[in-house]
Amino acid sequence: MKSKFATLSSLIILGCAPLTIAADASKPTVKPADTPAARVLAHMAGTWDEEVEFSDGRRVRGTTTGRFVLDGNWLETESDIAIDDKNRVLHLAVWGWDEKTSAFKGWMFSPTGSPLESTASYDEKLNSFTSTGKTANGATVVAVTNFISADRQEWNVKITDKEGAEIKFKGVNTRKKEKE
Repeated sequence: MKSKFATLSSLIILGCAPLTIAADASKPTVKPADTPAARVLAHMAGTWDEEVEFSDGRRVRGTTTGRFVLDGNWLETESDIAIDDKNRVLHLAVWGWDEKTSAFKGWMFSPTGSPLESTASYDEKLNSFTSTGKTANGATVVAVTNFISADRQEWNVKITDKEGAEIKFKGVNTRKKEKE
């Protein structure tokens, strides 16, 4: 039987930042492609301090980093968020543009379970990125990220299970400043 923290971790894995990876010096830096889609995804590149707030007011912190791969056409993100002394949320996501559907597509992977596949759109007027996906157990995950500035993102996640029960949480990503 899963603990409350393991279940909570699984929910965060499914919904947290579809946007943002601990920097890996062994991976080469790739510039974003010169496309409208890559320019949107560029909002999410970089290393971010992430703070997650649950509906009960509890807050946890972690780091998320996004970098371009595959000739700058795809954004790879990785997150590491400590829930408590024994539990961490780890996830790896890949985001790109799907020409066939004219939408952003993303896949979020965790150490356990099936990946979350999402479709997303960008609202230029609101400067927001909205993704919707379904989990393997039939829950719907909707995440809305607002790009407040080049150094701040605010996001909300709503997970609705097959019976209609909802779990909501929100977060803020603040860009880490490079050491000079």
